[in-house]
Amino acid sequence: MTTRKATNLKQVFDVDGRLLYEGRASSLKAFIEQCVRSGKSMKKANLRGLDLMHLTLSRADFSGACLDGAKLRGTEIEHSVFSGASMRGVAASGLDGVSAVFTDVDFSPIEVQRSYDDGRINPDGTPQMRTIRLTSDFVGAQLTCARFDGAKVHEVNFTQAAMSSTTHVGANVRKSSYKDASLHNADWADAKIVGNDFDDANMTPRMNVDADHLPDRTRNATIVGNSYTGTEFGSCNRGFVRDAFAAGKIRLATLGLVTSGLFVATAAIPFDIESTMTATIGKTATFILAASALTWIKTPLEDFFKDRAIDLIAGTSVKVRSAISEMWKRGKSIGSLAVALMSRGHADHVEKVLKSRHGGFFERFAAAAKGEYDVVVCDREHLAEALSRISEMMNNRTGHKHSVILVRMGDANPDVPRALVVNGDGGLEALWDQDENGVIVHKAWDEAKIPVREPGLVGPQRFMAPFNSHISVVGKFMTAILNEHGLSDFKVKHETHLIRQGLDGSIVVTRQSDGRLDNRGAPTVITPDDRALYFRNSVAYDERGQRIRRDDPAPPGLPFGPR
Repeated sequence: MTTRKATNLKQVFDVDGRLLYEGRASSLKAFIEQCVRSGKSMKKANLRGLDLMHLTLSRADFSGACLDGAKLRGTEIEHSVFSGASMRGVAASGLDGVSAVFTDVDFSPIEVQRSYDDGRINPDGTPQMRTIRLTSDFVGAQLTCARFDGAKVHEVNFTQAAMSSTTHVGANVRKSSYKDASLHNADWADAKIVGNDFDDANMTPRMNVDADHLPDRTRNATIVGNSYTGTEFGSCNRGFVRDAFAAGKIRLATLGLVTSGLFVATAAIPFDIESTMTATIGKTATFILAASALTWIKTPLEDFFKDRAIDLIAGTSVKVRSAISEMWKRGKSIGSLAVALMSRGHADHVEKVLKSRHGGFFERFAAAAKGEYDVVVCDREHLAEALSRISEMMNNRTGHKHSVILVRMGDANPDVPRALVVNGDGGLEALWDQDENGVIVHKAWDEAKIPVREPGLVGPQRFMAPFNSHISVVGKFMTAILNEHGLSDFKVKHETHLIRQGLDGSIVVTRQSDGRLDNRGAPTVITPDDRALYFRNSVAYDERGQRIRRDDPAPPGLPFGPR
């Protein structure tokens, strides 16, 4: 008897070529949906170029998977995780990706080989191939509350996408389109946003609180050369407003640049960024004008030059304008470092951290000036910043690569760290006051929050309580700095909520899932004058739990120029 071979046996492989799953289904597309519905992980699956349109793939794990060139039009991926995946050139218009996680995903263009539509063939009878460049497409997609932290978003089309309460912390966003997109409460902290189209986008915040208390959603972001025709900024988007202001001023100064021939020349002049920045401020200024003008000039001839010059010019504009915008941050870091080193009882802790990174005294100040680390003295003025830094670390939302040293200024306590060091890779260090032998206790955790042995010690080392859990150590540090400023009633659940720094220095708590003001059982907003405001699901309540009704909403913030 002849055994019949199953023709409906389908297989899914991982990116390394190993078999993940096999089973019977009418198609590979149906088999993948079947696997997801049964709870199987698609981690590191090779789904390159597959047709996955109109499937239900919600609450699935696609971490590290390859979906380059895949078709996801109309697909449901609510609450699915794509962390570290490659999604270059995906076609995802109409996608339902509410609360999906795209952290560290690569959305850059991809080139593929395809045969000609008219059936051209080679002399040997094989079809002739052509190179097609695919860019990712999310036109009209539902991406509310999605996370793009650390993602590489190059030339992606988000036109008319619903992207309210999305986070783009530390993302690299370049030459993408957010035209007519809904970007209410979107978070762009520590991101690099260059040469994008935000025409007719709506970025206004939707929160029932005074705009001064809301966080700056472009904190530490580099935002250069974007287009903002008809854009609604509202408040909390200082970086975008500054870029729009600067681009508008430069545009007025460069309206005659193209006809004069100077603009054309900028596309061909060899340009060394570093040497020019240090040698000739005149030529640098010329290229800043040209770079900013590229985004605004619209005729076909000018677009021809724009497309060929943007890669050369944009990097220059970013370097120069980014250096200028970060001057005040570096000055702040140097000032905080000086306060910490000159404070009796605190200098030793900062010195111990810095000695492991830099040799001499002046080298440490130079490192602060270069942005290799920040120092935050946890006084009342900087309390919101300190708490937000800790919250970012606890929730793995650190969008920068430098270290942040937090120094507590209160009384000595052997159970409470004197300083915390939040590293850009997610690692953590803690330093306690000197013990009876005059030794500063120093403990560290890696990016996975696993204890590591103390520098300089040989052989294995295990932490003894209470140093084995970073959560308890961080909790004691937070409790101490809050008590030092009379805010012992303030509590927050790091598993579900984030602490943010308001524009006026307020301490603000938002819910991770949707970015709304919320902190059940504790103040949600604490103003610089220590007024406590209570919210649940963005609805205001008083201390007795009674809802506060507002008849007149707060007016939107007014645009302003660079300070």
